[in-house]
Formats: sequence, structure tokens, C-alpha cells
Amino acid sequence: MNINYIGSKKSLLEEIEFVFKQNCKLSSNLVFGDLFSGTGVVGEHFNQKFGMQIISNDSEYYSFILNYAQLKCPYNDQLHRIFKSWNRWSNKISKYGLFSLNYAYHNKEERENRKFFLLENAQKIDGIRLLIERYYQKQKITQSEYFFLLASLIVSADKVANITSVYGAYLKNFKLTARKNFQFIPIHCHLQIPKAEKNQIFQKNSLEIDSLNYDICYLDPPYNNRQYSKNYAPLNFLAIYKNELNVYGKTGLIRDSFISSFCRKKTVFESFTFLLDRIKSRYILISYNSEGLLTLSQLRTLFEKYGSVKIYEFPYKRYQSQRKSRTCKIREYLFLIQCKKSITNESLGISLEQNLCLLNKMNYPQSLNYRSWNFYNSDLKEILHKFLEDHPQIQFQKYIGSKPNLADFLLTDGSTLSVKSNKSPSKIGQLTKKRFCEEFHLPKNVDFKSFILKNVFKLTFQYYQNLWNCDYILWVYKQKNKFCYLLINRKNAFPYPFNKKKEFSFTRGIENWKESTTLKYKKVSIGEYPIHKNRDCIKFRFHFKNVLNFLKVDTL
Repeated sequence: MNINYIGSKKSLLEEIEFVFKQNCKLSSNLVFGDLFSGTGVVGEHFNQKFGMQIISNDSEYYSFILNYAQLKCPYNDQLHRIFKSWNRWSNKISKYGLFSLNYAYHNKEERENRKFFLLENAQKIDGIRLLIERYYQKQKITQSEYFFLLASLIVSADKVANITSVYGAYLKNFKLTARKNFQFIPIHCHLQIPKAEKNQIFQKNSLEIDSLNYDICYLDPPYNNRQYSKNYAPLNFLAIYKNELNVYGKTGLIRDSFISSFCRKKTVFESFTFLLDRIKSRYILISYNSEGLLTLSQLRTLFEKYGSVKIYEFPYKRYQSQRKSRTCKIREYLFLIQCKKSITNESLGISLEQNLCLLNKMNYPQSLNYRSWNFYNSDLKEILHKFLEDHPQIQFQKYIGSKPNLADFLLTDGSTLSVKSNKSPSKIGQLTKKRFCEEFHLPKNVDFKSFILKNVFKLTFQYYQNLWNCDYILWVYKQKNKFCYLLINRKNAFPYPFNKKKEFSFTRGIENWKESTTLKYKKVSIGEYPIHKNRDCIKFRFHFKNVLNFLKVDTL
């Protein structure tokens, strides 16, 4: 069961699944990102049908509640008894509370008289909302059951709301469904939810999410100037349910609600760009409407910067309040981006760590699950199987890659091994500016670029020492679209190969170093300093293949 929601993709689920199936193999191994999840119908569909892990996000709290219930809260006997009991005694548990006060029709001239709900139904909603809170405070229900009941109350209330699809306005007269007696109905009856422990639900501005690593990603941003926080204010109020909320105006808006930059003509293009720049996913599917703030041409031009684009077009039902308009039919566009960057060095390294753990039956942190790149797992397992067969003396004991450990794996003989990808960061190669100053005993106001240029010999030596912070390095790289590996013993990394100070040079000096500069030794690139103006990070990465060439270590 779900709410009547403007822009809901329930009617487009078959089309969304069709587009994904045409372009990639759908399986339970994939991590599905749903960054504008709304009622959660898309995430729930791919979770229930394919068993995928879902990472869901929306800026609105009612959406967080709905998604949490559908992706983490299975139905159980305790919940069944609660629904049966509370529906039986709904008249007795009915209370005049905050929801009735703000969103029910009172038939009194001195009140605002917002005709969203019959007073009788609003009082039942209030009564159940208070019971949910009381049961949770007295520990009669778990947190999972609390969210399940709250989500069920939201969708049950929506069934008797006196609206078309949004709460931006109520109808002059109560429609038939709004006159029905309120019934408290479960949001779902799934006894099991695939990947419930791994599914993640967030309530954030999509532009402020820290980690955006997925296998496939679905974006359904607002396409016009309607703010969801205003169109669904009563649902947010019911979810939060606090007297401190400042409700105002004819339709009971909540003051200081979230305002999306995707709903503004001046900021929507910039917002799209900022978001897509940060998403790490092999495929991104984006829904947009032919009546949106951006044109088809603008969208195509923007999306083609990130990879090859396929455009699918489907007829779409116009929002009911606009039916009087006789303009052209609305079209829903689905843009499928196959991203240019097939895999990042970070994602490759994390996938390698996860697969080594799986092959050697070792425990590993949950973070490796959602950050690894599952599309490449079959190829990675093949090369890792070869590595294990070629080196039977390498016996893994446990994963130790979490901070503060410097290596990734502990072996049975007490030695350590780390996994490296194409460009190899040292453990001190990704420090905040504060930590960089502490590591190298510098004042806070230091000019970082000048310091790096003047102290290249000292810095490179320290980075190199930290690079070899284990007994073995397993280097996995791509050659002619095929994964290869090389196992290097720390003994072969010394003596230090970059011992002539005059042989160091940079591609950019202090005058023209804007974003990054390449470090060279004897005119060969051995590393890179990507230092960005607006990021609190001093990074350095070795070009590992060239480093090995200086060591005269042959690649496969």
C-alpha cells in the first residue's frame, strides 16, 4: 500500500525495469542507489523482485519513514495483533490532538478550518499517533515496529484525505473517499525483506550526501517549481508530530521546510552537474518530464558529458488539477547513462579487498559491501583465484584493513599484505590539511603548494616508506581490458630508487598549479598531487607501474 503521490513512478515500474534489463544484468549482487526515493516504490520493487541492496535517500522525513518501513521492517505477529486491536477500538482511542487541531474541518468560524480531513477521522489518526509514541517510549515495540506503524499511519491517513494528489490545496466539498471511516492498514505484509540489514535509508539533501557509490543508480528529481515539502506538509507534520512545529497559512505549511534547488530554474542545471560529478556508478537512470524546467536538448547535452546516453520516451498521465489545460500530451523521459569511468581506483581496491575476504572466508566490515563494485566481481574473482593458485604459500588469516591498521590483511605466518590498484595511494597520501600539518610539523598558515615544491625529496621518501607498510603488495591492474596481477615482496622495493634530488621535477610550478601537478623523476611520471581549492585534503598518489619500472620489477 502506498500514498497517492504526484510524480509517483508506480505506473512506470515496468518501463524502468525494462530499461535497466536492456542495458545490464540485474541480480541480487548489485547495490541500487535511489537518491530521490519519495514513497519508495522503485527501491522496494528492485529489492523485492531482485533481492538487491538498496541505498535510499530523500529530503523529506515522511519519505524517510516510508522507505525505512519498506526496506528494513518486516511484518510480524506482534504488528498483526496491534492492527487488529487498534482498529477494533478505534473509536475509544480517538483523541483530539495536534493533527486534528491543524488539519481537520471544525465547522467553526473562529478556526482556520483546513478541510483536509473529517474531524472524526483526524481524531482517530491523532489517537493512533499518540499510541505509537507511547508504546515506543514504554518499550512495548521495537524501533523497527515503531517505524512500521508510523509509515502505516501515514499511508492510511492519506487514503481518507480530501485532496486530489497533493496537500497544496483541499477540495471545497469532501469527496467520497474522504467521508469513509478511517482504517489503520499495514503498509506491507512482507514477512521477509531482502538485505534488510544492509539496506540503508537517509534523509538528506542529495547534494550533501558524503558517499555516492553504487552499481546502478536511479534519479527522480523534482522537474518543476513545486516543492514537495509544501505539497506534503501534513504528512511531514504527522511523521514529526511536535507542538513546536510552526504551522501557518491556508494549507497548513510548516515554516522553515526544505527547499530543493532542483525546483528553481536558476539552480537546476548547476544542481544536476554537481550531483552527477560525484556519483560513482556504472549506470545512472534519470527520470524527467517533458514539462520540466530543463529541455530535452539541455538534458541530453548535460548527460553526454558523463557517458553514452540512451533516451526512452513514454506517455505520462498529467497531474489531475491540470486537466483543464489542453496543451500537448506529457512525455516521461528515461535517460540511461553508461558512465565513462568504468571503475575508479578506490572502488577497484575495495572490491578486491571484499573478494579476497569472500574467497578466504574471512569476516569484513559492512562498509565493503556498499562501496565495492559488484559488476566486476566475476572478473576479479577469476584473477584472484589465479593468484591464490599461483602462490599457495600465501595463507590469509584475517582482514585488518580498518583504521588504524596500515595493512589490509594478516597472513598465517604473521606477515602482512595490502592490495593496490592502478594508482597507489600511500597511507599518509590522503590527509586533511590539519593532519598534514601535524604529520610534517608545519604551522597552520603554511602555503601547502610551496612546501611541497620545496620539499619534494623529503616528502617522496616518506610517502615511499609508507607505501611499503606491509610485507607484500598485491597489485591488480588492467591490461588490454583484462585484469592482471603482480605480487611484490617488500624486500624487492629497496634500495630506495629516487635518491637523486636534482632528478625531480613538476609539470606545474607555483605560478600555474591550479588543481593538480604531476611529479616526475628523470622525466618519468611517478606520482600526482591533486590538490583542489575547495577540498580539505592534501592528496598524493604514486603511479605504481612507473615506480615498479624503476625497481626493475617486470609486469605480467
